[in-house]
Amino acid sequence: MILSVNLSLAASICLVSRIKSDETAFTLLAISMTLFSYWPILRNELIVRYPLSPLLLVILLCPPTLVMLYYRSSAILAVLHLAFHLFVFLMCPWILIKMQSFKR
Repeated sequence: MILSVNLSLAASICLVSRIKSDETAFTLLAISMTLFSYWPILRNELIVRYPLSPLLLVILLCPPTLVMLYYRSSAILAVLHLAFHLFVFLMCPWILIKMQSFKR
């Protein structure tokens, strides 16, 4: 937990360093500290209680991310994002299964 709090403080300070308004900076600092500190604990609890929760999170978060990348940034980034997800979720497990035969 200590490492998580230290990292969340460092990441939160990096986030708020460019904000001009004190109220907005404090609000963002408080929210980001909470999310950065407690997300690993919440994620672990979700995985223990609901083993399919990581898959559900990917299914819920990937399409909006692709749409935002496509409209806000570029189509190339959206395609790369999709290719990366497909590689991690399809190719990496396939490679792992194929490599099991080479295991001693």
